[in-house]
Amino acid sequence: GALSWTTPQPVTEFPKNGAFADLAPPTEVTVTRQVLAEPTPDIVERTWATLADGTPLVTGLKKGKGTLVLFHVTPEATWSNLPISGSFVEMLRRIVQLSRNQGAAVANAEAAATSLAPYRMIAADGMLVPPTPDARPLVPGPGPLPVTIENPPGLYGSETGVFAHNLLDAASTFAPLARPNVSLPVTTIQYAFDESRNLKGALVAAALVLMVLDTLAVFWMGGLLSRRPRRAAATTAAALLIGLGALLGHADRARADDAKPGDTQAIEDISKTRIAYVLTGEPGVDSISRAGLEGLTRFLIEKTALEPG
Repeated sequence: GALSWTTPQPVTEFPKNGAFADLAPPTEVTVTRQVLAEPTPDIVERTWATLADGTPLVTGLKKGKGTLVLFHVTPEATWSNLPISGSFVEMLRRIVQLSRNQGAAVANAEAAATSLAPYRMIAADGMLVPPTPDARPLVPGPGPLPVTIENPPGLYGSETGVFAHNLLDAASTFAPLARPNVSLPVTTIQYAFDESRNLKGALVAAALVLMVLDTLAVFWMGGLLSRRPRRAAATTAAALLIGLGALLGHADRARADDAKPGDTQAIEDISKTRIAYVLTGEPGVDSISRAGLEGLTRFLIEKTALEPG
């Protein structure tokens, strides 16, 4: 069920056994209403944040290979201002680290402060990549730190600061491979160069040749390359004349069919903007309408570029 307080309750220091153990307590956060945690024998171990009266505010429970985390307030600021505080962002970051296997809830705040979560790892090509699930927090100590599968070379820490875990130390040097001293014959070869050839030019030239051959074939099939060019030319000219005559005849018929009696008067009537009124048969009403439209016409001529007819 839900539990309410008349006086807003502040958040106390985070428990030492929680994922937020090394975070500063959010003094600006208060809670007026929350979901009451179910009382169980292990409620203390599962509590990650509490109020001043000891009421659990954030609880976590391990389920298989994961962890269930519950904030006992609503995601908006109606019950508490925790979701809109800066501490809420840091708490979510710690939960994300748990989900990515970058760390776990440590036993005490001192261990949490000294361990550095994986931030960026160095790939085989030398690029910085996100950490793998096998990467574990790095605990700095005196002397060189060994590079292992759980602590691969890369950057450890967070956005605020990182620690470089190098594969080699500053005194390391690279020496060329020595030629093996064996009695068997040894052949020295170089890395193979790129022996591919660019066929772009040859393919383009072949395409152009094929296009020319195709064009010549079309001309030959059409008779343009025959031995009697005069006859072919005469046939082509006759076909062009017939087509041109058909077009001209069709155009004449179209103009003859479109012309109708009264078209000239209609074109003249619509060439100008005209303002008209309906005759009612009442001399007084018709005179008022005519006078009003005449005044409107003069106004349009004086004030605009429109000249009604």
